[in-house]
Amino acid sequence: MKLFPSLNVRIHISFIVLCLIFGALIAKSVYSIFVLAALLAAVFFIHELGHLIVIRLFNRACSLELGGGGGRTEVIGPPLIFWKRALVHSGGIIATALAAGCAEVYLTPESIAQVDVLFVFFLMNVVWFWLNLLPFYPFDMGEMLVDFLYTMFGPPGRRIGAAISMVCSVFFAFISLKMGIFLGAYFAMYCIACSWRLWQSPQPRSFSGQLSSEQKTLCELKNRWDEGEQETVLEPLFSLALQGKELRVRQKAVEMYARYALLLDLPRKAYAVLQKTKDPLLFSALEHSVLAAYKTSHWLEGLSSGRNAFQIEQSPFLAVACALLAGRLNLEEEALGWLQAAQKLGVQNISTVISAHDFDALSTCLRPF
Repeated sequence: MKLFPSLNVRIHISFIVLCLIFGALIAKSVYSIFVLAALLAAVFFIHELGHLIVIRLFNRACSLELGGGGGRTEVIGPPLIFWKRALVHSGGIIATALAAGCAEVYLTPESIAQVDVLFVFFLMNVVWFWLNLLPFYPFDMGEMLVDFLYTMFGPPGRRIGAAISMVCSVFFAFISLKMGIFLGAYFAMYCIACSWRLWQSPQPRSFSGQLSSEQKTLCELKNRWDEGEQETVLEPLFSLALQGKELRVRQKAVEMYARYALLLDLPRKAYAVLQKTKDPLLFSALEHSVLAAYKTSHWLEGLSSGRNAFQIEQSPFLAVACALLAGRLNLEEEALGWLQAAQKLGVQNISTVISAHDFDALSTCLRPF
């Protein structure tokens, strides 16, 4: 589901269960359960919206997952530098503070006395604001602390951050249980589990090191391709791309399948798998999507993928490809703009590009080149 370009949203069943359990713990009627669950979902979404707005200000693609720990917004493609990541984390905290401030403006003594919906929404945002200011990983301040320590000390810094988070979370869980605040205890336990995983694996995750079964399968398929067994690779890759359990594996499988299919001159198969995937595509897969769409005459879809990919990385290949696609669609101004972008990015043989049949209908407007 896409809210606007370069954003993919995934909602896990654990998120719905979390909201409903929260409503059941506090509500006095069945109707109130769903009202409180909707309010909590709104609080989480507003917070994540603050993150993704900052990411989009940096012209980067992003994905939003709502799960059992609230929400998580991630940058697609190369990671941002430290100060930009800090701004992204701050964006969620600021969004929550603004939501609480807006609710407070409309509060009245009667709404506070009756504990109505607006007052509950205000309290939820205040609590979520302060939780994200505490050094609990993976909450915002905890993430910023781990990022800072990693920048200073490398992987050992991530372990130091995990240790700080675990100590603080254990203390918070104890206080929450003693006061009967079960939701606070739940989030503290969640932070303890995340911090423990961080302690065990302080190095940022990649496809090297200890591999899961799906990652091993992906490596085996790559080795079989390199050894010349091309015929036996596409089918299991297709299955892994659409049915794999791990997001990163699915993304890499899609990218590999599209690349291999294009190398085998099977653009329709490449285009099909790129269209079926529901996950945000890696930058390399977006490039393959542009090429596959061009070769299968899906010019409008290819141009859309090219625009999204160009927001992640401004490459000469994408500029030329988008110019060709815009030429096919007779979009004079856009084709001219992409050619100018390609020229600025160092493409020397613009005249050779313009000589392609894709620009036959635009020969007049391309005379400046």
